Amino acid sequence: MRVLIVDDHLMFRDGLISVLGSHPDFQVVGEAGSVREAVEKARLLKPELVLMDFSLPDGTGLEATQAILVDFPDCKIVLLTIHDENEILFEAIRAGARGYVHKRVSISSLIASLKIVGKGELAFPRSMSTQLLQELAMGGMNKMGNPVLAKLSCRERGSYVKLP
Repeated sequence: MRVLIVDDHLMFRDGLISVLGSHPDFQVVGEAGSVREAVEKARLLKPELVLMDFSLPDGTGLEATQAILVDFPDCKIVLLTIHDENEILFEAIRAGARGYVHKRVSISSLIASLKIVGKGELAFPRSMSTQLLQELAMGGMNKMGNPVLAKLSCRERGSYVKLP
């Protein structure tokens, strides 16, 4: 799988290039350190997968994800982040990310997540799956126009959701 690595920390990016470049399932075709550079490199190199840092000096990985997916909707983008906030996970999904991996995971876990995404599946932390399902359920309910639910906080809505 052709991979573009996007991270603003050069040493971290070099480490990912070394690890993924030595793995038989991945071919690192490029690297970038900013939103602008990520979008330019994606257009030039046409990677199948982009490993995208969330925090970049000129914006966020979400902005880069949206821009890349406009031109290459089949590109699989995995956000690599230090953030644990549920809202960032939800924003990543809304932006089109296929995976969300925390930077504290092991290399073997990262590679497993990338392989899952490469097969067309989604890769998100298990620890966030309950919140993700609740958000999806509540999003569906709010789209049906339930004004009472729309006024509730996320915490209040979480206790309201009754999944079958």
